Amino acid sequence: MSAVFWQAVIGLATAVAAITAVVISSRSRAASNEQFEAQQRRQQQQQQQASERFSRAVDQLSSDKLENRVGAMYSSNNSALTPRRINPRCSR
Repeated sequence: MSAVFWQAVIGLATAVAAITAVVISSRSRAASNEQFEAQQRRQQQQQQQASERFSRAVDQLSSDKLENRVGAMYSSNNSALTPRRINPRCSR
């Protein structure tokens, strides 16, 4: 077989490898974006839940029952610590 034939085969193999690399890279990037978006949704949900818990604790502070007020203090303390669990970089 001639050298031209082998050059064509090598050129075709190189093109197939390049196209395959582009497809794999594209899929990997899409999967990475999906993971990032899912993580963002989880963080938003956690922040919303923490906010809701804090609001309920504040409402319970005005209760006539001592048990509810004490529970509200414990709950508000946990709510104050939640941002550090959600985002460890939040230190204040």
